[in-house]
Amino acid sequence: MDEFTQYWFIFKRRWLPASLVFTLVLGVTALVTFQQKPIYQAQGQILIKKNNSTSLLLNLDKIDGSAGAGNQINTQAELINSIPVAQETIATLNLSQKPESFLKPLKVTNIRSTDILQVSYTDTDPAKAAKIINTVMSIYIKSDVNAQRSEAKAAREFVEKQLPIIEVTVRQAEQDLRKFKEQNKVLDLAGEATSTTEVLNNLTQQISEAQSKYAAETSRVQGLQQLFGNDLNATVVAASVGESPTTQKLLSNLQDIQEKLATERTRFQEGHPVIEDLKSKEANLKALLQQQLQQTFLGQQPLPNRIVPLADGVQQSLITDFARASAERASLEKQIYALANVEAAYRERINTLPKLEQQQRELERRLKTAQSTYEILSPKLQEIRVQENQTVGNARIVTPASIPERAIAPKKAQNLAVGGLLGILLGIAVALALETTDKSIKDPEDAKRILGYPLLGTIPIIEHMDSSTTIRFGNQQRIVPSIVVTNTAGSPISEAYRMIHTSLRFMSLDNQLKVMVISSSVPKEGKSTTAANLAVAISQLGQRVLLIDADMRKPSQHKIWQLPNETGLSTVLTGQSDFNDAVVEVMENLEVLTAGTPPPNPLILIDSSQMAVLVGQSAQTYDFVIIDSPPVSVAADTTILGRMANGLMFVVRPGVANSGNLTYCKEILDQSSQNVLGVVVNGVSRSSGSYYNNYYYYNSYATQEVEQDESATKRSS
Repeated sequence: MDEFTQYWFIFKRRWLPASLVFTLVLGVTALVTFQQKPIYQAQGQILIKKNNSTSLLLNLDKIDGSAGAGNQINTQAELINSIPVAQETIATLNLSQKPESFLKPLKVTNIRSTDILQVSYTDTDPAKAAKIINTVMSIYIKSDVNAQRSEAKAAREFVEKQLPIIEVTVRQAEQDLRKFKEQNKVLDLAGEATSTTEVLNNLTQQISEAQSKYAAETSRVQGLQQLFGNDLNATVVAASVGESPTTQKLLSNLQDIQEKLATERTRFQEGHPVIEDLKSKEANLKALLQQQLQQTFLGQQPLPNRIVPLADGVQQSLITDFARASAERASLEKQIYALANVEAAYRERINTLPKLEQQQRELERRLKTAQSTYEILSPKLQEIRVQENQTVGNARIVTPASIPERAIAPKKAQNLAVGGLLGILLGIAVALALETTDKSIKDPEDAKRILGYPLLGTIPIIEHMDSSTTIRFGNQQRIVPSIVVTNTAGSPISEAYRMIHTSLRFMSLDNQLKVMVISSSVPKEGKSTTAANLAVAISQLGQRVLLIDADMRKPSQHKIWQLPNETGLSTVLTGQSDFNDAVVEVMENLEVLTAGTPPPNPLILIDSSQMAVLVGQSAQTYDFVIIDSPPVSVAADTTILGRMANGLMFVVRPGVANSGNLTYCKEILDQSSQNVLGVVVNGVSRSSGSYYNNYYYYNSYATQEVEQDESATKRSS
C-alpha cells in the first residue's frame, strides 16, 4: 500500500471528526465574514517638492560641516502620521477618538520612484473616511507653510547675528596675517627657501675661494719675511704702509666693495650690471692701493745696510710686494669674516622658515574660513528674507480624496477560501492526531504486524445483507439473523468462510486438523459469530461438524441459534445430562452443544478429564469440531482448551482490539506453546483498503454469475 493510499484510508476512517472540524472552521469564518461591517478606504496624494530648500537652517548647518538632513520623503510621511496632525484633525472634525486610535487606520506610504506620498484612511463610513483624508492633507499643508516661515525667521535671526561677528573675524584674520608678514619680512616663503639655499651654496663657494687666496697671500708674506730676515726697518716700512691713512681708507673702501660684491652675488649672477659695476670698483681700488704703496715706499729712507745688497730696483720691488701682500691678506681676512657673518645670517633665516610657513598657513586658513563663511552668509540673508515672506510650502495636494464606492473588506470569497483551506488543514491534522493516538487495530495489516501469525482470511462488514438462515427446532422453524452463510450458490460471505476453511486445510496437510479452538483478545470481536458461520460453511461442504460453546462465563451460541440453554456442556461434564441429549442438530451436518447452566468455576470443568474425554470422543465421531472459547485476556480457559485441540484460530476485529491487548495475548499464547493456526480479521470495512475492495469486486462478480445462471434456467424452462 503506497503512502497516498494509506492516507486516503486514514481519512475514510476519520472522515467524521475531520468533517466536523472542517465544517466548524468554515462556519465560523463565514459567520464572522458576513457579520462584519463593510470597511471603506479613502485615498489622497501629496507631492513633496524635494528640489526646493525645505530647511534653511539645515543648509546653514552645512556651512559648519555638520551632517545633512535625512530622507526627506520619510520625514514628511512621519509628520503627516504624527500626533499633532491627528489632534488638530480631531478638533476640526469634532471627532470623539483619541489620537492613538485615530492614527491606527491612517496609513502614509511613498509611491515607488516618485516624490508622492499616498495618504489613506479606512472606516465603515466612506464619506467620513474621505473627509478625514482631505482634512489631514490640508492641515499638513498649512503646518508645512508655518514651519517654513518659522524656520526662515530663525535662519534670518541667526544670519543677522552671525554676520557682524564673522566680519570682525575676517578683519582680525587679515590684520594678523599682515602683521606676521611685516614682522618676519615675508613675501614668498617657498621662493625664499629656494633662493636662500642657492645663496648659502654660493656663499660657501666664495668663502672657500677667499680662504684659498688668504692661504696663498699668507704664504707669500711669510716668504718675503724670510728674505728680509729680522730687519726691523723693513717691518717698520711695512707697518708704515699699513698705518698710512690713505692706505687705510683705500683698504676700508676695498673691503666694503668686496662685502657688497659678496652679498650681491647671492642675488645676481655673473655678468649682471650690478656685479660688473662692483667688480669695476674693486679693480679701481686695487689699482689705487698699488699706486699708494709705490708712493709710500719711494718716500722712505734708504734701507739699512743689513739688507742683502741688491739692486735698487729689485729692492724696491720686493718691499712693494711685501706691503701689497700684507694688505691683500688683511683684506681677505676681513672678507672671509664678512662672508661668514652673511652665511650665519642666512642659515639662521633658513632654519626659521618651516616655523614661519606653518604660522603663515594657519593664519591664511583662518582668513579663508572666515571669508568663506562671510561670502555664504551675506547673499543667504537676502534669500532667507524672501523665503520668510513666502506663502507656499514644500508640499501640495496632487489628488484630493473622493468618497469610495466599493468596500475593501470583508473579502468574502477570499475569507471563505482561506477558511475552507484552514478547515481542510485542521481536519487533516485532527484525523492524523486521532490516528496517531488511537491504539486500536485498524486493518488486517496491523493485526499481522503485531501478532505475527498467518492471515487465514478476512470477513467483511456486510451492508444491507438480507441473507439469514432458517433452522428447524422440533416442529418450529426459526430464522437466525447472525448466520449469514446461506446455501445460495456463490454467496460471497459463504465463500469468505470457505476460504478460511481452505486456508486451514492447506496449513494442516501434514497434521490432520479435526479439533480447533476459536478465541479472541477481548469480547465483542465476533469470535462466536465467526465460529457459528464457519461451522455452517464447513457443514455445507458435506462434513459433519460439532460446534461446542465452551465460553461458560458469557455463552453466546444458544443466543445465536435461538436454542434453550438449560442443558449443555456444563451439565454433560457434571453428569447431569447425557451428551446425546444435550447436542442439538440445527441443520444438516451441523450439531451444536451449548454452554449449559453457568457453573461457579468454569475453569475446573474445562481443565477436567471429562472435558478431555469429551473432546477426544467428539473428534472420533465428527469430521470437524469447533470449540468457541472465552477471550484469551479474560480467562485461562483458552490455553487449556488449546492443548486439547489440534490448533487455535485467533479472531481480531478492527476498532475493538487494540495493540496492547494483542501484544498481551500473543505473549500468553507463546508462553503456553499454543499451536496458533492463524488470524481471521472480522468486520473489515471499506477503510481497510484492498481487503474490502477484493471482497467487493468478488461480490459483484459472483452476483453477476448467479443472475446469469438464473436467466439461463428461465430460458431453458
